[in-house]
Amino acid sequence: LVRERIHVVHHHSPLVASLARLVQKTIRRRSRPASVSTEHNTWASFHPLTRVLDARTCRIDEEILAVSDEVRRSMTRAARARSTVLVHGVDVPAIAARRRERTAARSNLGLDEHQLAVVAIANLRDGKDYPNLLRAARLVADALPSARFFSVGQGPLEQDLHRLRDELGLPQAFRFLGYQEDPIRVLAAADVFCLSSWHEGLPSALLEAFALGVPAVATAVGGVPQVITDGVEGALVPARDPESLAAALLKMAEPSMRVNAATAASERSTAFDIQRAVDFQQEMYLRLPARARR
Repeated sequence: LVRERIHVVHHHSPLVASLARLVQKTIRRRSRPASVSTEHNTWASFHPLTRVLDARTCRIDEEILAVSDEVRRSMTRAARARSTVLVHGVDVPAIAARRRERTAARSNLGLDEHQLAVVAIANLRDGKDYPNLLRAARLVADALPSARFFSVGQGPLEQDLHRLRDELGLPQAFRFLGYQEDPIRVLAAADVFCLSSWHEGLPSALLEAFALGVPAVATAVGGVPQVITDGVEGALVPARDPESLAAALLKMAEPSMRVNAATAASERSTAFDIQRAVDFQQEMYLRLPARARR
């Protein structure tokens, strides 16, 4: 940091940030970079030790950003008082332009025009609660055998989730596609975006789905209710409730419901264009070094 004359350090991981802030504090003030952190998840989802360290050291930051109102509410009172909600957003115009890829994307996945395609974009980790989605998929497949589910993402639970998928008798209906360099190419094929997490900050994949005009069925956790109005752009369901998740997905299988929700999702996406976040962060980066060295 000293050798390269770094002006601002922007942290995005609470445990790493907690230790890095202390390192930054050892640098003499004249050379010390400004410190800013973005909190991506609710603090209740952290390991207790991480939560304590983050709360104790975040006072070193000149700026604290939260990706959603729910994330900000989850902080300690002191951290909350010093934080600003900044929804990161996505490149809405660029993503929206890729709606024209829908036919090719569905062909690549072996889908015909009448099959319901549900896409999840989430790493294969505990908080994303894929078992919830797999059990809901089993219920959907029982009622609508032609429905197909696709997962984009990788992670430590891959083998366990493949095993559960097979135990539920879903090898044909539910495909794990693993890491995809261009997840939008898969999302463009979707009729419904699905998020089954038990905790979230504010998932970018949800904003990308809306930019594509894809409605969503998601658990009402973290910042998700800040994006989806239940019954408008899709549906909100309780976490860890596969029956409710399946029922909402089957309701979204109705073409009239899906068309209305898709239109609403597209309109809602304009509120999450990334340019606002870019402008905010650029201005912040320019003013922080002077404040840090006072």
